[in-house]
Amino acid sequence: MHAYRGAALLAGVTIGALALALLSPVSSVASTPDPLAVTSRAAVDPIVGAWKWVSGSGPQLIVHVTGSGGNYVGHVVQDTSGNRCPYPVGKLVWTIRGSGENYTGTVEWLDVYQAPCRVNSSPAIFRVDARTDGLAMCVQPNGFCADFARTKPVATAPDTTAPKVTIKVGTGIIGIAEKFNVSWSVTDDSKKAKVTLTLYSGGRVVFSDPTSDGLIKATGQVHESTFRAGYVDTLGPFYMCVSAVDGAGIRSAEPPKCEWLSIQVPVPKVSNGCGGAQFGPGAEAVQNWMLDTQKYGGETVNFRAACNQHDAAYGGATVYDPFLKRKVDFRTWSRAKIDEKFAEDLQTLCHKYLDHRNVHPKEMSNCTHGPTLADVPQSVAAGISPGATAYFEGVRKYAQAAFDTNVVIAGNQTDNNMPSTWPPGGLRDNT
Repeated sequence: MHAYRGAALLAGVTIGALALALLSPVSSVASTPDPLAVTSRAAVDPIVGAWKWVSGSGPQLIVHVTGSGGNYVGHVVQDTSGNRCPYPVGKLVWTIRGSGENYTGTVEWLDVYQAPCRVNSSPAIFRVDARTDGLAMCVQPNGFCADFARTKPVATAPDTTAPKVTIKVGTGIIGIAEKFNVSWSVTDDSKKAKVTLTLYSGGRVVFSDPTSDGLIKATGQVHESTFRAGYVDTLGPFYMCVSAVDGAGIRSAEPPKCEWLSIQVPVPKVSNGCGGAQFGPGAEAVQNWMLDTQKYGGETVNFRAACNQHDAAYGGATVYDPFLKRKVDFRTWSRAKIDEKFAEDLQTLCHKYLDHRNVHPKEMSNCTHGPTLADVPQSVAAGISPGATAYFEGVRKYAQAAFDTNVVIAGNQTDNNMPSTWPPGGLRDNT
């Protein structure tokens, strides 16, 4: 049930014990039933009862077999072997079919050489020796065997309860390459479970981090894991989930416990200026050439910073905003709110580049407001550059496909009538 170099052995078996097991258990079982022993037994099938592993030395494994009518199961009721991968109380390890002294079935075993204690299943034969009240279990096709002796039953019940987990993250924004802590806990009736923390970005898994190679104490104590926000190749929005599985293979409830993380990403990773990436790289380059800068009264105004913030906000990213002069998490912002801010940012840039310049007030007005989107062709023909009004109306009319409505699904979603998400807060208003 534990593995040695990939072979299915019982917990703690040594090479020497293995050699003895290979030589003795099968041959020590009577090939024919003892009539006296059989007739003196109760009606209960001889496989039923508690069996203690005796192939090794010291306290070891006890498996309790229950069932009737040719179908039986064995659950672990005690494991004091001290192995790195102990069997949890209540774990189903044997599935048995047969009667009398000969049975077949399957055995579940933990591979101590495969982190984190991978569970494997193999066919097996079980033979009861009515004269010695012993049981030999041999895994097929390798033929590795182990001896068990009947022992006093240990009261227990199979583990059917799922682990319970909690998670808590900070509420502040985590800067680029900054460390951050995640607090979590796990509680299980078996007192042991394996915990995994998974970080998602825009619905994609960034990493899945087991907190240990095997089972850890699961009695509700709060643990803290530390990470570094070095995910510059992922765009966000980010959320982290915690899940657990106990030794019986029972997983914590779905959906998992998750919380959002505001992790800053570099603006260039989530922005492409005033061009539209959805139109292809060629069209995007042309649009950037036409739209990133405009001239008013001979003075150049660069609108790229406002367009970059608009791009980041449409994706729900967390970035540094030079207009608000702070880091901003745009995940919960609606498209209408983002577009309104875009117009304000454009006007801010007009004043940044044109204030204290010798430009006519009409030129300032053309920048901060200017012609409507519909009037742009005639205005450009007349030498009047488009301003904040045309840019704002342009994104209101044409940019809906660039706004991500559901940030927990990979890619871009634009439907404004999507079902709720997990974790809650993944939907955004695309109107």
